[in-house]
Amino acid sequence: MCSSDLNAPAGEFTSISGGYHNFCALDTDGYANCWGMRPEVNNPPREVLAALDSYDGNACGLRQDGSLLCWGDDAGVRSSVPSGSFVQVSLGARMACAVDGDGRVSCWGTDAVEPDAL
Repeated sequence: MCSSDLNAPAGEFTSISGGYHNFCALDTDGYANCWGMRPEVNNPPREVLAALDSYDGNACGLRQDGSLLCWGDDAGVRSSVPSGSFVQVSLGARMACAVDGDGRVSCWGTDAVEPDAL
């Protein structure tokens, strides 16, 4: 269930993430529920996720196998998702970063900067 207004959907949830114009939460079955003023993110894929993060019209989730799934309005965040197995994902404005099982960080998106470039 997703809503395009600022009211959270009914139900029980295990985690929530949001920023700027939208929020996403994982329900007790592991499905993403998103709402807010950015309709691009309000229709998440119907897949069971272990974790998620969202920010300003974009969201990414960790599948049960550690692979990443991203959706929303920024083509860079959606289309350049790295392959592999990850343990955490975090989004910023037009970019995302994830930590793999060896502790390495990978970043992607329109404004992504790799950690070793800083």
